[in-house]
Amino acid sequence: LNSTAPGGVTAYIGDGASINTAGKVSVEAKQNVDFNMFDGGASIGGINAGAGVGIVSLKNDTTAFIGQNSSISTNDDIIVEAGLRQDADIKANAAAGGLIGGLGAAVAIVNDDSDTTAYLGDTVTIAQAGTVSVKADYTSTAKAEAIGAAVGGFVGAGAAVAETNITGTNKSYTGSIQLGQTADKTVGALSVTATSQATGIAKAVAGAAGLGAG
Repeated sequence: LNSTAPGGVTAYIGDGASINTAGKVSVEAKQNVDFNMFDGGASIGGINAGAGVGIVSLKNDTTAFIGQNSSISTNDDIIVEAGLRQDADIKANAAAGGLIGGLGAAVAIVNDDSDTTAYLGDTVTIAQAGTVSVKADYTSTAKAEAIGAAVGGFVGAGAAVAETNITGTNKSYTGSIQLGQTADKTVGALSVTATSQATGIAKAVAGAAGLGAG
C-alpha cells in the first residue's frame, strides 16, 4: 500500500483588517493526526513469494497568521498559534513458504513533510494589547516496522526495510511591525516562540530458513 494522507489547516486574519475590541484576539490553527497502516503478504506453494509493503507520506501543514497591513487594538491579549501533533505507525509483515523455495520481503516507510508556521505579516500595527504571543508547536512521532520471513525446502530468503523521514519545518516569526506606538496606548509584551519534538523509530527484522541456503 502506498498512501498520501491529505491535510492542511489555516487560521488567519486577512490582509488590511481593522479590529478594535475590548476582548481577547485569538487566531489558532491546531491539528491532531493519528495514522495507522498494516500490510501483510503470505504465500505457500512450490516456489512462492509473499511481500508486505507499507508506505505513507504525510503533508499536514498547519498555519496561523495575521495578514499584512492589519491594525488591531484590544484591552486583552493577542494570540497567534499553530500547533500540530502527529503520530504515524506503519507495520509491514511478509511471509512465504515453498517446497523448493520461499521469498518474503517487507518494506515500511514513513515520510513526514508537514510544516507548522505562525507569524505576523509585514506592517501589522498593534496599538494596544496585553501580551502578544506568536507560537508554533510541532510534535511528530513516526514508527516503521518491517518483518520479512521466508521458509523454503531448499532456498529461503527474507528481506526487510524500515525507514522514517521527518523533514518538515516549524517556524514562528514577525515581519516589520509596529507595537504600542499610539499615544496613551501600550503593548505589555511580545513573545515569539517555536517548539518542536520529532521522534523516528525504525525496526527491520529479516528472516530466512532453507535446507540449501538462507
